[in-house]
Amino acid sequence: MRKVVLLFVCAFLWCSGCREARQPAGSSHAADIQALRDVEVAEEQSWISKDLDKAVSFIADDAVVMNPNTAALRGKDQIRASMKQGFDDPNSVLAYQITAVEVAQSGELGYTSGTYTFTSSDPITKNPVTDHGNWLTVRKKQPDGSWKIVRDMSNSDLPLRNPGK
Repeated sequence: MRKVVLLFVCAFLWCSGCREARQPAGSSHAADIQALRDVEVAEEQSWISKDLDKAVSFIADDAVVMNPNTAALRGKDQIRASMKQGFDDPNSVLAYQITAVEVAQSGELGYTSGTYTFTSSDPITKNPVTDHGNWLTVRKKQPDGSWKIVRDMSNSDLPLRNPGK
């Protein structure tokens, strides 16, 4: 009889422990999604204010950025140099909308995606040109709880200029 009671108590505690473990994961998952959305909005604000140091702070050291019709940028230094050119451009204006935010159940990786409109100076005429398209950003949760960009990719909705040349 003692073994049956002990077995019952152990089974009850084990089941209770499993149930309790699931509840924080759900609330943690929702919190991670909100944190990812918040960091995306904060990053956009750094672009609007053209705060290069703040914008770069959202990027992991080994990040890769893939923009339309250019070679991939690898590492924070290359990405920073490219961003600086954009921030120094007097016609540079970026606006985007978030359409999706998701975080893996593990809480280690997440992504955001959406649409963008980007105005910059034409390299030849120096006149403003506007592009629009879609983007996907993958972020990794850091040991301090922050989310850093590890991969960022965008694609333009516009056709290539002079595709036959």
